Amino acid sequence: MKVTLCMGSNCVMMGNMSIQTQLEDLKESLEWDSLEIEFQQCQGQCKIDEATSPVVMINGEEILSATSEVVMEKVMEGYRGEIPESQN
Repeated sequence: MKVTLCMGSNCVMMGNMSIQTQLEDLKESLEWDSLEIEFQQCQGQCKIDEATSPVVMINGEEILSATSEVVMEKVMEGYRGEIPESQN
């Protein structure tokens, strides 16, 4: 699973640093090596509408006005889909 966080100043101020910390903690606690956390420069969505910040992409799906809860829920859905049923 690949999670890409916008590191533009508006997205950082609106919560992407907190989301980054939570994702890194989750990756470490689950020893989830296939969770990729990447960063990108501002793609300009907030220039069109500030209400879109923060922006997060999960496996190519763009999440606007991302919250920790929404991001973590989608990431955990991906995690549950990656582990064999016998380990759930």
